[in-house]
Amino acid sequence: MSFSIGFIGVGNMASAIFESFVEKKIQQPKSIYIYDIDLNKTKKLKEQYHINISKNITDLGLNSDVIVLGITPDKLDIVFRELSKVLTNQMIFSIAVGITLDKLGMLAKKDLTIVRTMPNIGAKVSKSMTSYCVNKKPSAYELDVIDTFLNSFGKAIEIKEDKFDEFTALCGSSPAFYLEMMHTMIQYGLNNGFSYDDSVEMVSESMIASALLLQSSYLKAKELVDKISTKGGTTEAGLKVLEKHKFDEIVMETLVATANESKKTK
Repeated sequence: MSFSIGFIGVGNMASAIFESFVEKKIQQPKSIYIYDIDLNKTKKLKEQYHINISKNITDLGLNSDVIVLGITPDKLDIVFRELSKVLTNQMIFSIAVGITLDKLGMLAKKDLTIVRTMPNIGAKVSKSMTSYCVNKKPSAYELDVIDTFLNSFGKAIEIKEDKFDEFTALCGSSPAFYLEMMHTMIQYGLNNGFSYDDSVEMVSESMIASALLLQSSYLKAKELVDKISTKGGTTEAGLKVLEKHKFDEIVMETLVATANESKKTK
């Protein structure tokens, strides 16, 4: 499908989304517009991808069917002071943390279709697990736009807006938790004579295999654990240590703390 799209702000997360979007050639470069206060950044992106640089927010708004807000929450008021003047029937996607659909609608001052999203760091490798919600029932065309855009940098799931904090714990922040565990496992490899590269590959492939196994199995995660573990075996010995240190409680407490902190951003 064809639509023009404008990216306001190309920070770390927005940049990852933008690069995945253009590298997959979802749209022709001539239909992509970007605006950022960092002119060096936009110049480099233009040279690399041959897209359009908008001279200001008004220019981008006038040329875009779809507008992606890749800015921090504190910049939204400033951006919308200019953007709201040229909004007609554009779709808006926001990745601003903690900013509700109601707040976005109030800033837009127009009856537009607004999509609130929460991608995660996986966008850097086109593997984001992204949540989204929409302020009203989208048309068939708008559904196609949502699917095309959000799935260009990973997978997306529609959730209720009041579940964004819990999603933050499960997906938004959780890559750091997985990486923290992987860091320790890699360190174990280094301590026992493996090279760093070999340790990373072994730990990463084992993590990927575990995820793929769960996705492809009819068994639940705990049932797979029981399948892998045999009485008196090596896996059971390790699981007993996790149980001794109440690993389940630690993980649950970590997720609750993350969700509670997310609630403070409102």
